[in-house]
Amino acid sequence: MVLVSNPHRFIFLKTSKTASTTAEMALEPACAPPGHQVQEVVETLVSEYGIVGSRMLPCKPPPPPCAEKGTWCNHKAASHVLRDLGAARFNAYTKLTTVRNPFDKCVSAYHWLNKAKVARASGFEQIRDGFRQFIHAREWKNDAQNVFIDGRYIIDRVIRFEQLAHDLNAVANDLGFRIDPAALPHTKSTAQTRKTIPLAEYYDPATIEIVREHMRWVFERYPYPDHPQYAQEGTL
Repeated sequence: MVLVSNPHRFIFLKTSKTASTTAEMALEPACAPPGHQVQEVVETLVSEYGIVGSRMLPCKPPPPPCAEKGTWCNHKAASHVLRDLGAARFNAYTKLTTVRNPFDKCVSAYHWLNKAKVARASGFEQIRDGFRQFIHAREWKNDAQNVFIDGRYIIDRVIRFEQLAHDLNAVANDLGFRIDPAALPHTKSTAQTRKTIPLAEYYDPATIEIVREHMRWVFERYPYPDHPQYAQEGTL
């Protein structure tokens, strides 16, 4: 979803399978009136304190997400946020997002989007083959619409999946509010389906190259290794 905080002058733009729901739930109180109760499912809330876009609810009208002017919901494209907030406000606020090692992100996305298929698999080889087909088909988001406008990267600060609590705390301190790292929610875990298979076992040279190319914007800007053998694995 999209978050906008007027008191703390930030915009949170949501990417996929990067612990973005955990991050947005942690940031949400800074965008809502005092006493606001954070829940995983939420309807759009617009107030003098900011905007909390809807989460885990149908987005109307249909894709592209939140294309209709004034609609605030999950994964709203950055260009639509700019349009609806106005250039002055958009440019003045700190733009935040979450990032994750792309190799780990893709495995997590496959397990999340194919839970039933993974559960029916006869063994890891079948899961691996399905994953490689998924990568070749490019049936996964590279999040470019959430971080670029007309080819310009617009993010000011990132919260890394691998150092989620640390980075959230640093962002909050810099923007003038507090987050309790011990209270961070954990949602959409793929731990039960991923088990303990090393990340590199999912990949072959062709799928490695596809991920490098499709997620080039992450590799170019953040110090993630360009091979899954060296990637830090997660489960969200």
